[in-house]
Amino acid sequence: MKHSFLFIIFTFSFLYLTAQNNIQVEEYQLDNGLTVMLNPDPFANRVFGAVAVNAGGSNDPADATGIAHYLEHLLFKGTTEMGTADFEKEKPHLDSINILYDQLAVTTDEATQQQLQKEINRHALEASKYGLPNEFDKLLKGIGSTAVNAFTSEEMTFYHNSFPPHQIIKWLDLYSHRFAQPVFRSFQSELEVVYEEKNRAMDDFQRKIFEDFSAEVFEGHPYGTQTVLGSVEHLKKPSLNKMYEFFNTYYVPNNMALILTGNFDIEVVKPVIEEKFGSWKAQPLPKSPNYPIKSFEGKESKKGRYTPVKVMLLAQKTVPNGHPDEAALEIASSLLYNYEETGLLNKLQLDGKLLYTESQLLQHNEDGANMLIVVPKILFQSFGQAQKLVFAEIEKLKKGTFSDQLFSSTKHLLAQNFDRQLEDVTSRGILMGYTFNQGKTWEEYARYRERIEKVSKEKVMEVAQKYFTDDYFALYSRMGFPKKTKLDKPDFKPVVTKQDKSSVYAAQFEQLETLKQTPKFIDFEKDVAQLQLKGGNQLFVAKNPINQVFSLDIQYWVGKAALNDLPIITSMLNYSGTSDKELKSLKEAFAQLGVSYYFSSNNNFFTINLSGEEKNLGAALTLVDELMTNSNFDDDAKKLVVNEIKTAYKVDSKSPSTIGRAMRDYVMYANRSPYLDRPNAKEVKSKSFEELRTGLADIRSYAASLHYTGNQSATQVKEIITENFDLKDTDKKADWYYPESDLPKQNTIYIINDKKAVQSQIWYAVEGKDYSLDEVAKREAFAQYFGGGFSGLALQEIREYRSLAYSTGAYYITSNWQQGKKGNFIAFIGCQADKTLDAIKVMNDLITDMPRYEDRMPNLVESLKNRAFTQYPSFRAVSKEIERYQTLGLEEDLGEIAYGRYDDLSFDDIQQFYEATIKGKPITITIYGDTKQMDMEALAKIGKVVELRKEDVIKK
Repeated sequence: MKHSFLFIIFTFSFLYLTAQNNIQVEEYQLDNGLTVMLNPDPFANRVFGAVAVNAGGSNDPADATGIAHYLEHLLFKGTTEMGTADFEKEKPHLDSINILYDQLAVTTDEATQQQLQKEINRHALEASKYGLPNEFDKLLKGIGSTAVNAFTSEEMTFYHNSFPPHQIIKWLDLYSHRFAQPVFRSFQSELEVVYEEKNRAMDDFQRKIFEDFSAEVFEGHPYGTQTVLGSVEHLKKPSLNKMYEFFNTYYVPNNMALILTGNFDIEVVKPVIEEKFGSWKAQPLPKSPNYPIKSFEGKESKKGRYTPVKVMLLAQKTVPNGHPDEAALEIASSLLYNYEETGLLNKLQLDGKLLYTESQLLQHNEDGANMLIVVPKILFQSFGQAQKLVFAEIEKLKKGTFSDQLFSSTKHLLAQNFDRQLEDVTSRGILMGYTFNQGKTWEEYARYRERIEKVSKEKVMEVAQKYFTDDYFALYSRMGFPKKTKLDKPDFKPVVTKQDKSSVYAAQFEQLETLKQTPKFIDFEKDVAQLQLKGGNQLFVAKNPINQVFSLDIQYWVGKAALNDLPIITSMLNYSGTSDKELKSLKEAFAQLGVSYYFSSNNNFFTINLSGEEKNLGAALTLVDELMTNSNFDDDAKKLVVNEIKTAYKVDSKSPSTIGRAMRDYVMYANRSPYLDRPNAKEVKSKSFEELRTGLADIRSYAASLHYTGNQSATQVKEIITENFDLKDTDKKADWYYPESDLPKQNTIYIINDKKAVQSQIWYAVEGKDYSLDEVAKREAFAQYFGGGFSGLALQEIREYRSLAYSTGAYYITSNWQQGKKGNFIAFIGCQADKTLDAIKVMNDLITDMPRYEDRMPNLVESLKNRAFTQYPSFRAVSKEIERYQTLGLEEDLGEIAYGRYDDLSFDDIQQFYEATIKGKPITITIYGDTKQMDMEALAKIGKVVELRKEDVIKK
């Protein structure tokens, strides 16, 4: 509702630097300089573990960009003892590959380059006879790890995953080993994967505009002169020696941090950490270059065509992380724009003066800027007119022409966001990594509330006057897109490795100690209080053990399937005031209470989402009840909804990934696809306010489930709700709607041609069978075997062995709220257009005749059993999970039912599930991409080819 595509574009570039006062972190250094950050949390169901390295894309050599990111990929490939069946036989070929890549880097003759590539490929094939590049992932999965991943930013590389608490000793051993003696095997294959990631980035207009924007804002600094993914030219000629040099320079203990947050005993792990990580050798770090810091004198500008609508990006230089003005600047930026929509710039959008505008801080360790995103109205508004409106609001900030209430509520909501970010161990662990990267201690970080509270209005005015000046850069993007550079498919033979062996390290790993623990499952009676309200309304109350932020979801049992106008009503509510309070006044009233509100809906539910200050729950409910009763639906709200819909369509129709998903949903559900079965601008305009008010009143004729998480008792919450919110005395519930697919009865390929697309977006759909909860263990085993991460069939065969895609996966979907409904097998491939046919053939082979690797079964079963230790839902989600189970007719946790069946699983169960649901059934494939790069005749042999248009799959 609230945010257009521009919010999505830039959220990846900024992270609030927040911490929570009651999150205790023990921080110390080993003798070798390794920083250790430990945060035991008895309320967590898992442990989040990570290793952070203070080196990223900005540390890449200028003549070899992309090294930090590429190295991140290769550090999943094993060591001299892990990931290899015989390193002595593998090593000569790896050494030859190293030498050949150095020769390739300095060779300009194309024929010689091709010969070197073939020789590299020959040695890669020989090395693959001994390498086990997926063993690291296999070992992690075996101990129940989830979300195995890593990321590289400009200044940090971060390796992480979650795992069951009882496996912490094994995890520590594995992570200490992976960085001790790494081997960069599968170099050629992984390079193609990086190519794919680069191609995906080049299809993303959001990334391109931000890269060109950063090049001007941070001119002269690696933040602007190079990208994390690296240049196309450098990716074509990588140097293994430079990569080893990068590793040896920056991957040293005095430049790294070990991070653990979750349910573990700190006294148990400290001696293990000393034993496992204490042997790493410290090394002197290179002196950081003194890069020039770009400043603007007056206005500097650039024009281009990057986006599906007109967009203007403005930058005013500010300060780097850790600067004394940092807290005041954060408040200043939030006074301009915030997610509660009370900021000075938010009001321009709410008043219909601009299509969208936002303020966001871009802070690095050595430089910073404030970015303003401005989208003029589609018709009859120039960039200059839009900019004038934005700068007028900035002047109000500089002069202090904003209310004390807005100032107070902005600081309060920042502090509240600070609390919410640290509820989850994953986000908490990543923030711990950023703390280390910025050279701060957690104790310094944890004083966030104190720093925010100390900032005065005068200080905010001072920093606004100092930094938000007429010295700025402007990037003007008109409708259109820049030319894309494509990386062609190399002429390599696929490096297919048999994974039926194990390494010396793997044998030792299996013998390591596992702590004693039993998995925790949901207790329907103890974990959540359930109270019956009048009629069929039901209240679920869960305890918040972390902070003082409540959440309350009022979930009415009616969705779009029963009330066709529900999406319009939902959007109108998010943009409407009441008969007594106009929209801006209503949002300010909620902000003063420290409460956020939001309306959402889907096929089966209409939900009111509230969260914020515990003590103001009653007052917030009174406000939302007034909004539900006396919404002043008007032309202003309708214009905002129409603008949102128009913008969403323009973005969706230019987003390859969105079009790919829309094609998949079209062939599965036809006009019931969510991309077609949604209101367009014309339909919104045609609706009278009386129709919408009637629909809103109809919503309240249905029963609701209320899910509260906080610190008040169930009795107190019931009393507050009864006194402040009108629930009707009804047990009415709409019939449950689950869209079952209606796929073609023969192999069919649907294609949308886009000659500018760098990647192909490929989706598979196979109609399954009616699903029974009795098969939950079998379904999970099949899902893990076929689509379970790097060691699952899909990712292993398509990405890891053949480098045919950066992203690929497979899963089996069923109705979450009903048994007996038909399921579907779904698979995805994102690959270069010229790899489309090869990738499709491999996936087809997997689907039509699934390989049978029975030797993987013991590890798979152990993985499922260990994962069960981490599946207990978060404290804000547990009540909805209980309600779902009860609706399914269950009296115990479905995870507990499955856990009891894992030991009885055999590979025949996976085979039987596969044969009953997938094997021999028609396969439907959708492809969005450049057909000139595809062999259309060969595709026609796979299935009937049907050409589509964007308008067929996305409603305009």
